[in-house]
Amino acid sequence: MGVVNSSRTRLAVLLAVVGVFLPGAQVRASDASRLVAALSAWDVDTARSLLAKGVDASLRKDLPLLLGTLHLLEGDSVKAEEVLAHATGPDVSRLRMIARGTRKVTKNLAIATSPSGRFQFLYRPGADEALLPYLIEAGDIAFGELERRLDMTVPTPVRVFVAPSFEDLASVTGLARADLDSSGAVAACSLNRIVMVSPARLPRGYPYADTLAHELVHYFLRLRAGDNVPMWLQEGMAKALESTWRGAPEGYLNKTLRQQLADAVVKGRLLPLASMGTSLSGMSRPEDTALAFAELASFAGWLMKTRGSQILPRLLDELTLADESVAVLRVTGRSIEALRSDWIASLAGNGAQVGPVAAGTGGVLLRETAGDPVPSLGPDAVAQYRLGNLLQVSGRPGAAAGKYRSVLETLSRPHPEVVARLAGALVDAGNPDAALAFLDESDVDEDEFSWVARERGRALVRVGRFAEAEASLETAIRSDPWDPESHEALARVFGATGRADLAEREQRLANAWR
Repeated sequence: MGVVNSSRTRLAVLLAVVGVFLPGAQVRASDASRLVAALSAWDVDTARSLLAKGVDASLRKDLPLLLGTLHLLEGDSVKAEEVLAHATGPDVSRLRMIARGTRKVTKNLAIATSPSGRFQFLYRPGADEALLPYLIEAGDIAFGELERRLDMTVPTPVRVFVAPSFEDLASVTGLARADLDSSGAVAACSLNRIVMVSPARLPRGYPYADTLAHELVHYFLRLRAGDNVPMWLQEGMAKALESTWRGAPEGYLNKTLRQQLADAVVKGRLLPLASMGTSLSGMSRPEDTALAFAELASFAGWLMKTRGSQILPRLLDELTLADESVAVLRVTGRSIEALRSDWIASLAGNGAQVGPVAAGTGGVLLRETAGDPVPSLGPDAVAQYRLGNLLQVSGRPGAAAGKYRSVLETLSRPHPEVVARLAGALVDAGNPDAALAFLDESDVDEDEFSWVARERGRALVRVGRFAEAEASLETAIRSDPWDPESHEALARVFGATGRADLAEREQRLANAWR
């Protein structure tokens, strides 16, 4: 989710004040608009050059706020905190808190630069090191794709914080912990860095590789057009493009989000843009956040499909010159409201139907709610499910599979957790073909429920279908990088397909988490 870190209007006023209180200072009125644009677009080189003209003058009034902001953008939280201690203004207390929080969180983090030099990762030594190979892969591919799409050259390295906890995510970004909890957010693009919580904070992890790609879209949009990009375009494009690095089409939505969107269209319950505010991190319920993402991604994908791939760079360029209403009208010949009506009509014309909504909201930036299905089961099914778990743990997977089948017979539709447990039990009992047939029949979205993809990958390895297994196992690991069986199965895939270096890496990771 993109986060607005400063007000363009307040900053313009602030710079005017600097000019008043620093008569004769080198920060001239003619430089003010350039400085506003540079800080807004995280252009640290231009901002430092302009502010350096006034550094020799006495640091009066609001110049400490500008310098402190610049230090934060440059990644120096210690200097930022020192300078902001002398600053005044409406944003100072929040920026001080972010500087202090960043200093405290990062002092115990390790730093790794990707081989390409495009990324600098700050992460918890030990456990979170397991994410790095997959973050580097996703980041490099997404980075190259966005440079091509937007015809941009982006300064590197991009700083990526893997925050050890949600408290750390809040303190580094300035987001309220209550907002993170209510919306289900796991990441933000803030103050010239990407911050994402460690997937270790969630029982099943979350799609952290797609999340990095999502936040990287925000990062590029910010550098291209500053804070002129409206929320609907920021979040819509980020969601629409977050999976394209791994070959998904623009605007791809998982099964649950597609069903939520179809349901909202049929029932006339689409969320108006005005209800989404300036950031989806402030929405009151994860369900609303999920629907907002589905709407915005679908709208953005429709725009790219109907108006051409160049609509995004054209819109961004126009947004630097005019407000969103004028920019959209210039690029498309239609108002935002008219375009939205056309999009809704296209959904209705495609015959959107209400379908059964699988458990959990899914979505790259939402915390998984699917998991232990006990609350949704009747007493007899609960007993069978728990007995199945006990049998599986005690090494009797064949008997466990029977119990899980009994649970599924009581349900009107397959529950992803029970599906995964049954498939895994069948694999462990030596029946991978039966597991694959069952998974095909259950039709659970394995992109959304990565632990189901894990069982498909394990089954495919058992039957020697290594090329097919690779994608499923990578889906699992890109959400939960600490599962030894996924790594071990992927090591077999890489070994069988002649990639010894990757096989060695996966076997090492498998052994690390046993």
